Amino acid sequence: MMNVSIVVCTYNRVAKLERLINALLRQSVPASFYELIVVDDCSEDGTMSACSRFEGMFPNFRYVRLPKNSGPSKARNKGTAEVRTDYVLFVDDDCIPATDWVEKTFEALRHHPIIAGAVASPSEPLAQVCHNISEFHRFMPERPAGVIRFLAGANMAFHRDVLLCIGGFDPAMRIAEDMELAVRARHGGHEVFFESSSVVIHAHDRRTMGTLFIYSARNASTTIRLRCRFPKFYGTPSVFKHPVLILLASPGIAFFATLALFLQNPNLLRFWQSFPFVVGLKWAWCFGAARGLVLSRRCEMPAGGRN
Repeated sequence: MMNVSIVVCTYNRVAKLERLINALLRQSVPASFYELIVVDDCSEDGTMSACSRFEGMFPNFRYVRLPKNSGPSKARNKGTAEVRTDYVLFVDDDCIPATDWVEKTFEALRHHPIIAGAVASPSEPLAQVCHNISEFHRFMPERPAGVIRFLAGANMAFHRDVLLCIGGFDPAMRIAEDMELAVRARHGGHEVFFESSSVVIHAHDRRTMGTLFIYSARNASTTIRLRCRFPKFYGTPSVFKHPVLILLASPGIAFFATLALFLQNPNLLRFWQSFPFVVGLKWAWCFGAARGLVLSRRCEMPAGGRN
């Protein structure tokens, strides 16, 4: 009997997609327990032919291709529309689910309508570790289970009717769409529950610190706007509302934010060598946030007020 649906959205990462699908074949539940829907966001790297090879390995496998590259929100909404069960699980194509991921996530969904799953990190290379600590420290499997304010698109699950009631993912957003959805979920009366036993390993392909700094700054340009748009929800400090103040305070923000996340999760001390690099990523986040605030204010200016 098919009980849950897994939606994987992918774009030009066929090798990682194959790694993910092979991990799904090793789950503690049989493949007949779930349907697997791969939404191809118009890849050009052989994703279609790779998926055709997997079709015979799953009793409930479907491949859906978008006509043009549309971003993760539209791809996830398309996957949701294809779902034929009451529960939908999302995992990113650069993740490796634990063998009991489907089982543990399904168990959690029986008690909570929205699940934020745990995101673990490989122990090397250092760049992967630093990125995962900086981006996913709230979702590390060592953190206690409970209600949280955030979602991570890498590992999340929903009662399908709740996801549709919220309105799905904002198609206008290509970054932080999971973070924005969590706000609407809470406003709609739905709590996000962090389930620490629902684990995926985030084995991304960002291998240089320069790439990570650019990613952190780019991501901050969007997330800072959400933090300022919903200051009570996120507990946004007033310094985060002014680009100049963010830049002036950025060394302290970066250091103390990193220190706090290491203190909150002592298990991270095994990655002690990552500390200065995570500080650097938080510093890059501050610069990106300042830039995002400046750009958003320019967009809000009336035409006559621009030079």
